[in-house]
Amino acid sequence: MAKQPVSKGGSTKVRFIMLEAEGAEGDIAQIAAAIQSALKPSQAVIQQRIAPAARPVASISDQSEASDPAEYDDADNEDEIVSASPRSVKDAKPRKYPSPKVLDVDLTAPLSFEEYANARNADNEKDRFLIVAAWFKEHRNETAIGINHVFTCYKKMRWPSGIADFAWPLRSLKKDGLMNTGGRGLYTINHIGSGRADELEKD
Repeated sequence: MAKQPVSKGGSTKVRFIMLEAEGAEGDIAQIAAAIQSALKPSQAVIQQRIAPAARPVASISDQSEASDPAEYDDADNEDEIVSASPRSVKDAKPRKYPSPKVLDVDLTAPLSFEEYANARNADNEKDRFLIVAAWFKEHRNETAIGINHVFTCYKKMRWPSGIADFAWPLRSLKKDGLMNTGGRGLYTINHIGSGRADELEKD
């Protein structure tokens, strides 16, 4: 005979009662009442089943984190994860600019740079750089200059030379269209810049 499958979802209850009584022959009625009382208890046993613990509802933030692991196989998602992680903060180091040097240039032969510069208004750094470039082109036949040329003239005129980035006026003059790039770290004054340098001449 095939065995019946046992249902795992239901419940099984077994009660075994054994009663032993001793008395006179006339006490059969009392014994029967005792048996009946044992088989049918006056108070039914109430079984309480403990309900399974309620599954906590995931919050919106939890749902956003509980994504399918397969989603993180894409390179784009990996980039997003890396970018979301906090980055180590590095100590900011000040940028180091090249230090200008004095060149071995003849500044005194006619027309000397001092005479040329004193005849013009040099009220700011860009005007002074423009004067230096114009003098080298007109009186020393050097069209391309760099920070060393300008620094040498600054020292001759005793102009303040404590400029951290000594090349910024040259870049600014190029941006204004008064100079062109003349090589690595060098700039050449163009005809617009020469005309502007002539406008700086004192009346």
